[in-house]
Amino acid sequence: MNENRFKYKGLEYEGFVFFDKNNKRTVFNKCRKELLEDFKLEKEEFVNEWFSISYFITKSIEKNDLSDDVLIISDMKLIIE
Repeated sequence: MNENRFKYKGLEYEGFVFFDKNNKRTVFNKCRKELLEDFKLEKEEFVNEWFSISYFITKSIEKNDLSDDVLIISDMKLIIE
């Protein structure tokens, strides 16, 4: 399990887009349903907010998937500063 802080930028075709403190783009492909509902990630309410995210990386099982890794959000917490 990995954990890091990310700023949410929104939902794009490939998934949920976040940036870390070094402005490195990370796309999470999947997220737990409860987290989608709690943080309304499909809407813009939490865009530009920072989160502490626990996630894991797995390999894609799709034959036609060109990307090697699938990033899945396991848990996330809004960071209030």
